[in-house]
Amino acid sequence: MAIVNTAPALPLSLTNGGTNKALTASNGGVVWTDADSMEVLAGTATAGQMLQSGATATPAWSTSTYPATNAVSTLLYASAANVMGALATANNGVLRTSATGVPSIDTAVTTFTPTVTLVGGAGNMVPVYTTNEGRYFRLGPFVYVRGFLSGDGAAEGAGTGTLTIALPVAASATPSNRTIPCGRIVNGATNNVMFAAVQAGTSTFIVQRLDTISTVTTCTGVEQNNTTRSISFEFFYEA
Repeated sequence: MAIVNTAPALPLSLTNGGTNKALTASNGGVVWTDADSMEVLAGTATAGQMLQSGATATPAWSTSTYPATNAVSTLLYASAANVMGALATANNGVLRTSATGVPSIDTAVTTFTPTVTLVGGAGNMVPVYTTNEGRYFRLGPFVYVRGFLSGDGAAEGAGTGTLTIALPVAASATPSNRTIPCGRIVNGATNNVMFAAVQAGTSTFIVQRLDTISTVTTCTGVEQNNTTRSISFEFFYEA
């Protein structure tokens, strides 16, 4: 048997277990292969960059940086240009954005005062209530609002002015005006289904009541003139 002692050609080919190329080391570099040899992707000086495929071409480090760890159920988002951050989660929350587009998980229901006013008419006296509370929650372009007014706050309603209640957020200019069944209006022994007439682009809604199966009437101050009176409502509208 003949013994061959010829030194193999260097660098060794890939098929012979080599690199098929003279490589230069790089701190934090990554070894990869092209079609015929091993290569070294130089390390990056920026911590948190991710290795990205170049399809069948050279891989690269991402421009964006990523957190090294994430708490359970957190969401990744761009907290700054080319910086990925973790958005903390919250139980029963809704993902929403601020006026500048910053995301957050919202679990809070915001309180507001559903202030009563009388518009137009004559002989007006705005009714005052011992309980006047409101809560609302935004979901995209829509607002869910709920309010309850009750009890004799020493001033009974009077006059022919149109009864209106403040909205927590101004209504959208579009779509146009809409009337929404929303609750009950009580004045002594009179108890009616209530409607909210939301006017486009305004910050109040008009209180209306159902008189008959087909007649909806705008309420006035005098329709809250009993010491036993209340208004309760809840509805969605577009802001």
